[in-house]
Amino acid sequence: MYLLKDSEAFGSFGTGACDFTDAQLIGDISGASYNFDVPDTTLYFGCMIGTHCQMGQKLAVTVGAPPPVNCSVTWSGSWTKCSRRGSQSRKYTTNVYAACGGEQCPPMETRNCLYGETHESFPMAQMCQYEPINVTVGDVLVFKRTSLADDVFSLPSQWHYAECNFTDGGELLPPDDSSTPTHFQYTIHEEDIDTRLYLASSRDTACSGGQRVLVSVDDFKQGTLAEAIKLVETRAYEN
Repeated sequence: MYLLKDSEAFGSFGTGACDFTDAQLIGDISGASYNFDVPDTTLYFGCMIGTHCQMGQKLAVTVGAPPPVNCSVTWSGSWTKCSRRGSQSRKYTTNVYAACGGEQCPPMETRNCLYGETHESFPMAQMCQYEPINVTVGDVLVFKRTSLADDVFSLPSQWHYAECNFTDGGELLPPDDSSTPTHFQYTIHEEDIDTRLYLASSRDTACSGGQRVLVSVDDFKQGTLAEAIKLVETRAYEN
């Protein structure tokens, strides 16, 4: 069996050309099998013995493009800890990668932390804490510290801040290069704009003892429901 060079060498179906010039010998053993990795094309075969080809012992085989393979994943059943931005994510294990134009694998899934901002439970003005401050992008926060072990932790939500919970979210605030053993410095970045930073020391009892502060960046005006109710009641009495 020979592989003919093109459709002209193959000729019409039934009888015809059967031109074996530049044909490639595929095999001369009856019953042998062959694999061809030639997608999206037509291959032309013919038997060169005597007039076999002219008498119809030839075959045209069209090889179709392989079907698309979509990405297949198994999502993790657990989410990461809350980031200091108040979000968490989960990854997946890839079972099958996309191929031949199939659907690509999805991005890592991200959601807001389930704790949310439970304002009605935490009247922030009554907590033991430093006075809240307002800053803008480019301002520098400076914290005094007595040792390198003193840190500044950015908590992911109001709930974490109120409970001094450092176990399931947030992260250490990254210090500026200008920080020293006695002063921790952090510059407010663009990504901090219009947010509230919940900052506290993660040392034992330090947070509950008052070493925490609310930092509102630029136009962040979100207060707690308890504070809002208190304000409404106060103004109602004034009227």
